[in-house]
Amino acid sequence: MAALKSVGVNLNITTSATSAQSAAIAQQTDSIRIVAETAGCHVAIGTNPTATTADFYVAPTDDVFFFFF
Repeated sequence: MAALKSVGVNLNITTSATSAQSAAIAQQTDSIRIVAETAGCHVAIGTNPTATTADFYVAPTDDVFFFFF
């Protein structure tokens, strides 16, 4: 049995050297997982976020879980 089960549709976002917002994600769970498959990326979460180098960094091939309570 998996510790975390996917809820809803998975979302893949292509990253680049410039900051860009993704479409809003409908809340269906209390956690999200972000995976940087080939290149590191900065992540900002909020109502109108734009990630900068001051925001949370996910290193290449790493993953991180965010839990919202």
